Amino acid sequence: MDNAQPLAEEWKPTIRPRATVATKITFPVAQATMELHRGKHEHAIQIPMPLLPYERAAGHHAMFVRGQAYLGLDDGAAAAAEFRKMIDNRGLGSLSVLYPLA
Repeated sequence: MDNAQPLAEEWKPTIRPRATVATKITFPVAQATMELHRGKHEHAIQIPMPLLPYERAAGHHAMFVRGQAYLGLDDGAAAAAEFRKMIDNRGLGSLSVLYPLA
């Protein structure tokens, strides 16, 4: 995971500002995942918060990262709520490996 940050920083300037999926979904979820693996759970929750309007377009990834971050903070109720969103919206990623993990 230590190699991910330099790659992300290299990739970020190449994204066109109007590429909504990349700038509003893919990159923030990737950043949150990196923070989660660094043990910075609160930051991993905050990064994808602007995604909430686009959350369904992000599939289960943002929900899963937030759920894992809440678990890292020993907030089982909030984690369960994130995982419940995944289960309730199976069509967002019915073939995703994240669905059965929820």
